[in-house]
Amino acid sequence: MKNLLLALTVFVVIISCKKKPVITPVTIAERIEITTPAASVLSNNSTVFTIKYYNNMGQVAPAPANITWQSNNNNIATVNGLGVATGISVGQATITATYNSNIVATALLSVVANPMQLATIGITPASPLELKLNEAFSLQATGYNLNGGIVSGLNFNWATQNNSIANLSSTTVVGANYGTTNITAASSGIQSAPLVVQVIRKGSFVTAGSGGMAKLKIESGMLRLQTTPDFVSSLTAPDLRIFLTNNTNSIAGGLLVAPLIMRTGAQIWDVPTNPSITQYRYALIWCVIANIAYGYADLGL
Repeated sequence: MKNLLLALTVFVVIISCKKKPVITPVTIAERIEITTPAASVLSNNSTVFTIKYYNNMGQVAPAPANITWQSNNNNIATVNGLGVATGISVGQATITATYNSNIVATALLSVVANPMQLATIGITPASPLELKLNEAFSLQATGYNLNGGIVSGLNFNWATQNNSIANLSSTTVVGANYGTTNITAASSGIQSAPLVVQVIRKGSFVTAGSGGMAKLKIESGMLRLQTTPDFVSSLTAPDLRIFLTNNTNSIAGGLLVAPLIMRTGAQIWDVPTNPSITQYRYALIWCVIANIAYGYADLGL
């Protein structure tokens, strides 16, 4: 009789976790990015800026038509309604794209007098740089001319937007507090594009059937949970949810982040109620109906 009851219990759990509930997609803020084939031009030459648009599901989608463009200094560079920027005189201008009056992206355009002049500055590593709390990383800046050749003998001035998040000493950055900020390097009137530095919590999914990592970070004042491109979870259970919890075997006292509609790949969610980044320790994948875990990631202390 005990074996029969056990078998029935397992059967009910399996059937329950295969029920198909109504799932409401979780939306996040739309955003845009600016791209261009050339971040520098000669005077009287042009380059084209284009938009990469992310919809409210965090997915790349066709760029909207109602984008407005602006240069912060028309004496250095102008930009028309199609994103075509033209160099006017030597210097550096900020090109801004705006969508729906409140979604903004910016990029720098350098205008040079000759191809050998310093045109752009690159920072290694590439953006974004993700650090754990108190983790240190050495940065390097390199100057390039219009043809991509290295300009030697430069002295760089480094700056951090928020020293309380990314503490900068010479060329070493230390994760001082959770959050997102920018670091730049400048020389001879040319500034690098900002290196985005994010001090985050992260951990790998460790149980059978799950893989990849979970990352918890603060962006634009919001707490966000994301998975890495190699993330994978159960492909058969249709009612999985992802929670933030302090227990790997229970959602009691935890916070529901979102239905886990996609079972593989990079995803990002705004965390409801915007709690403290240190309030929960684990990202937990949970079958709500069956009350069982399908994996968790330890985000660290």
